[in-house]
Amino acid sequence: MVSDATQQAFYEGPRSDRFPLVVNDVVTVKKGRKAGTRACVIQIETEDPEPKYLIEYGDGSDEIVPLSQLQWK
Repeated sequence: MVSDATQQAFYEGPRSDRFPLVVNDVVTVKKGRKAGTRACVIQIETEDPEPKYLIEYGDGSDEIVPLSQLQWK
């Protein structure tokens, strides 16, 4: 579950150390079945214990991935 404030920040753009990603950010998956693949952040799914994001790959598939498995910048 994600609080309304976190959800709003995700869509409006304010970033923080805890929630550094916002909608449409491009990320690279560091671990997992598609390691090394670039994707687009679509939605924040959970806040605790670690933020998890729904990401969409270029082939149209999607996956929920924890922040620790994503690289950005």
